[in-house]
Amino acid sequence: MVWNFMSDDPFNILGLRNIDNTNRCDYNCGGYALETFSWYCPFKGYSSIDLRTERDYKKIERIAVKQMLKEIPGLKRISDKAICNHNFDIEKYNVIAFRFSDSDFHFYKLGKNFCWYEKRGRNHEIYRHKYNEVWDNWGWHGEYNGKIYFFLKAR
Repeated sequence: MVWNFMSDDPFNILGLRNIDNTNRCDYNCGGYALETFSWYCPFKGYSSIDLRTERDYKKIERIAVKQMLKEIPGLKRISDKAICNHNFDIEKYNVIAFRFSDSDFHFYKLGKNFCWYEKRGRNHEIYRHKYNEVWDNWGWHGEYNGKIYFFLKAR
């Protein structure tokens, strides 16, 4: 689900929005990583869901991943092993990492320099992390503890 009140192209299919011409308050971590440059939530009603059990948690992850694959043009899953082995073309694809916590979700995007980048909510800053930090809980601010899902999206 996307929130972008300034455009009739919420998923940025035309590619008119970018980091240089869009106010950083207008997009969150998902909008940055997926390059919609809009406020992206992987599914409707996230804030109203009660994650009491591991089963609930896994169900929400599956719903979110399915929704992202349905909504984001050209997005496809890639295995952890393919990421670890660099089994992708960094010149052709953005690599995106996605993860839940008990009350939130977060995205990272891999740069061509093999550093991970993130944008936090309405914060203007783009933060850089070392490649291996994506597998470290501290790299996710010590609060995101769900399974890490990786995706490719054509540049």
